[in-house]
Amino acid sequence: MASLKHHNPLESGKPSSSSSEAKDAASRGGTTREKKGLGGVLSDTRGSKKAPSTSTIEGRHHHHHRGESNQKASPNERILKSIHDLYERGPNGNQPGSVGILEIAKDPLLNVTCWKPRKKVSVLIIGNHSAGKSSFINWYIDESIQTTGVAIETRGFTYVTSGRKRESLKGDATFAFYDHLDGLEQFEGIQANVFTEVSTSKEKNFPAIDFIDTPGLVDGEMEYPFDVSAAILWLADHVDLVLVFFDPIGQALCRRTMKVIEALNEKHAEKLSYYMSKADQVEKEHDRQRVLIQITQNLSGRINNSHAFKLPTIYLPNEQNSSVNIPNALSEVCEDIDKAIRLTVQKNLTAMKDDCARIDRKVVEVLEEDKLKRAENVKRSMRGAALLALSWVFIFFMTFVAFVELFAFRFVGNFVRRTVMPRCNDFFAAVLMGMLPSEVDEVGRSKFSAMQRWGGVRRRYVFGGALLGYILVTYVKNVVWTLNKVLTKKEHARMQAYRTYLQGLLKIRSNLYSEYFKQLHTFS
Repeated sequence: MASLKHHNPLESGKPSSSSSEAKDAASRGGTTREKKGLGGVLSDTRGSKKAPSTSTIEGRHHHHHRGESNQKASPNERILKSIHDLYERGPNGNQPGSVGILEIAKDPLLNVTCWKPRKKVSVLIIGNHSAGKSSFINWYIDESIQTTGVAIETRGFTYVTSGRKRESLKGDATFAFYDHLDGLEQFEGIQANVFTEVSTSKEKNFPAIDFIDTPGLVDGEMEYPFDVSAAILWLADHVDLVLVFFDPIGQALCRRTMKVIEALNEKHAEKLSYYMSKADQVEKEHDRQRVLIQITQNLSGRINNSHAFKLPTIYLPNEQNSSVNIPNALSEVCEDIDKAIRLTVQKNLTAMKDDCARIDRKVVEVLEEDKLKRAENVKRSMRGAALLALSWVFIFFMTFVAFVELFAFRFVGNFVRRTVMPRCNDFFAAVLMGMLPSEVDEVGRSKFSAMQRWGGVRRRYVFGGALLGYILVTYVKNVVWTLNKVLTKKEHARMQAYRTYLQGLLKIRSNLYSEYFKQLHTFS
């Protein structure tokens, strides 16, 4: 699907260079270089700086955009690449302070799941053996990049993509090149049978397309080194268009082909387009009609919306068939591909809006949660302070009881009366007098000191009760006065900067939509 991860390092002319630069930039962040704008508030370890203004973001993006236009890319290709770059590197490319949507989404405070839209449309071509799948790709890109012939040439899956340098990739290199193919490795034996052919062709809309050539589907004793049907179904989950070619002479109605088509229709009916290829090889009109009827009848019970089913005839133009008067819907195939590109542009622009909205909602949620936590912390602090004051009351009361009990001893009482009180002012002297016993017995202790009672309770029990009260109040205070973790000033500034930054990205999205609509008016 267009929302899945995808990167093409060869697009930069150097395999994996752009990918490594992006990873290096993400890992360096602002800790090893000075960042401007939003880059300055990405984490607590980075300086707190304001995000670039909306006009700054748009201005830098347009400058970067104009530089890319020198490559004479189509508007849709430029838009797809721009969206991809906004997710990966931000509006200013590799410039300091430019942050991609994915990096914002991965912020530990947000953890929003986003998928980077691919910058190319994936077109899967399936069909029976010798249906002309590879020949069509060669015709579309105007280069003989795929081997063709009557023999079963394609035994694996081949990605055909556009790049600045002619290159061929095998197995593991292909999986590294297309990082969204990780799940395809689950099929035993497939890794050695997946290839990539990079062409420098700029024909038609090829720079915006990844063709996937598949093995010809046949019945009988033909054995594949992997589960070809399951692999095709898996790939169909991750492409934008599936072209089904039927060979009128070969095994167009083989059981394997029909089973795959039936399974594809259950999940991806809207992606499928059907064509009878090599129509020029059936010279007589009634023979072509008979083949078309046979294919249509076999498919009618296997596909959804069979009442709207179309099976145009196509063939590749050459010198031999230049004078053949056979309907050729080859332009319809190209239009199906162009339509898939336009729909992907719309889908990616919508995904960008939705992702920015989800991130913004999460930012608001984080800020609101922080606000509530701060308000709760104020309440907890007030309750904690009240309990702290109550604990000091218990401490004062226990101190008072302890002194009263201590002053009950004769030598302590005499020392206080004769030495301490004369040195005190009238107020403290009156307080000490109230704590001293009024009568002493012959042993030297105040009368009833060991059995002194307050309200019928022994004084030492009163002290013990006060001590237990103090312990309980202290425990409750420690529980109540546990504050919630709140955002630091840098984190709060980072969240606010994200909101401003996302608004700038949405304005860029509006400009991309304007560019998309502009080409529609041009075509009309």
